[in-house]
Amino acid sequence: MVFYQEMQEVLNPELAIVSAPPENQQQLHSLDDIVAAAESVKPQGSRFFKVYYPRNPDVACKLLYFVRDESQANNGDGYYIFVDPYTAAARQESSSPQKR
Repeated sequence: MVFYQEMQEVLNPELAIVSAPPENQQQLHSLDDIVAAAESVKPQGSRFFKVYYPRNPDVACKLLYFVRDESQANNGDGYYIFVDPYTAAARQESSSPQKR
């Protein structure tokens, strides 16, 4: 899908959109902080797979985790965790993991 990232922001604005501080006060957290925030709320038994960096100042970092399922040829069920790059606050999808 060409507009996959944009559709995530439209369909899940409560997760994907953040309040960016004024430009002269923007202090981004390190990738280590962002991954640590996601790790603190990740689904049990899941493994980190990929990070999508924000395209705009008002978009969260999106981290993809997979919950391993040995019966599936691919990685199993995918699950997104969104992390505010300014506060390192993590928010996760409220629904169960989905096939990705």
